[in-house]
Amino acid sequence: VVLTFSSTRHLVAAASTTASNLEGTVTYNKTKPTIAQLNSLLKSTNTAIILTSEESRNPNHQSVLNKVLNPGQNLSSEMVNISFNSSTSELKIAVASSCWTITGSEVVFNQISVTQDLSNFTKTPTDQAITVTQAEVTSKDQNALNKFLKQAGSLTVNTDATIEFDTTNKKATITATPNSTKAEGDNVVFTNVTVTVEKPQLNTFTHDDKNKAITVTQAEVTTQTQATVNKFLQTPDTLTLGTDVTITFNANERKATLTAAPNSTKVQGDNVVFTNVTVEKPALSTFTHDDKNKAITVTQAEVTTQTQDTLNKLLKKDDSLTVNTDATIEFDTTNKKATLTAAQNSTKAQGSVVFTNVTVEKPALSQKLTEKELGQINARTQAAVKAAMLSKNTNLQNVDQNRFTITLDTDASKNKATVTHPDFADAVEVSFSV
Repeated sequence: VVLTFSSTRHLVAAASTTASNLEGTVTYNKTKPTIAQLNSLLKSTNTAIILTSEESRNPNHQSVLNKVLNPGQNLSSEMVNISFNSSTSELKIAVASSCWTITGSEVVFNQISVTQDLSNFTKTPTDQAITVTQAEVTSKDQNALNKFLKQAGSLTVNTDATIEFDTTNKKATITATPNSTKAEGDNVVFTNVTVTVEKPQLNTFTHDDKNKAITVTQAEVTTQTQATVNKFLQTPDTLTLGTDVTITFNANERKATLTAAPNSTKVQGDNVVFTNVTVEKPALSTFTHDDKNKAITVTQAEVTTQTQDTLNKLLKKDDSLTVNTDATIEFDTTNKKATLTAAQNSTKAQGSVVFTNVTVEKPALSQKLTEKELGQINARTQAAVKAAMLSKNTNLQNVDQNRFTITLDTDASKNKATVTHPDFADAVEVSFSV
């Protein structure tokens, strides 16, 4: 039996055309239908609704109505008027004037997405040559999908589209996902897809233990060689420096980072970081004179304050090391020794060296004590002579005054004295009157 409402608002019961044992119709004239509110039949107006491009152009269809009906509701598109405003992305549902079982105001849905045909997103022509890696064939990831799109990222893999590869026939099939808010329509098949031979990952060439103790020289840190690369490889020469791989050292953190060269035909993949790399700096002795008993002369000023010139006297090649930055010097003038010690943070040298034949060349006192006639003093004493000497020779003020030795002439009739100082090489005779 089929129940319908006639245009006269009567309930009509008719025998189904498939019922072999029934025929005829029965009309119920006193029928009072329940009037339903339109908004009670429809989903919330902020529900996300996806329309196809065809539905957006011709929205007054049952397929559109079904997308906004609450579950369990059965409403014919003839009972409503449906319109879509593409400018505002609003879908409007209103009761049709001919419908007498529904009432209520127009309902507006404002979370509308309109899909486009999948072919609008994919490259053309579909027989163009496209190359993918074996990893992309396996993972079917976003990178793989992007190779088939006009604009990378315009569709999201799995959310909007999926990929299937038929490597035997060099095909790739792009399919719009059912719930995509962007794409719809027939599959797009690419017919000239090549799978490249995958290059091995860099870490398959290097030592498995990335904390393996590895020692390199400072020269290797500055200029890497094939021998440097080989220290990090399971088998020497399986990768070539520069062509296949490069190395960057971080001596402070004891790290070495190997990077696959972009155009290598042998290797690819993420960087490999070794975390236990020691930079072996050259011994300090390789920079200094080989003969540690070589006669070397320095001035007293150099003993007090070492300069680059002081350091150069001990080096084979001037300026190959920098004073304080690479090496410091300590003098033992009593034993005629000079000890060079590599600075802790030097990037050039390590260790220490002792020179055993170092002479301190003292300056002449006469170059400082130039006023030898002291004039009249109040007494023939060492103190009076010293006071007059310092008064007349002001450039002696920076000399250690407590270390002057003043010897009066043994002949008391002679007003003369001899002045010496351990920091100076000679003796100076001064004269005075009393």
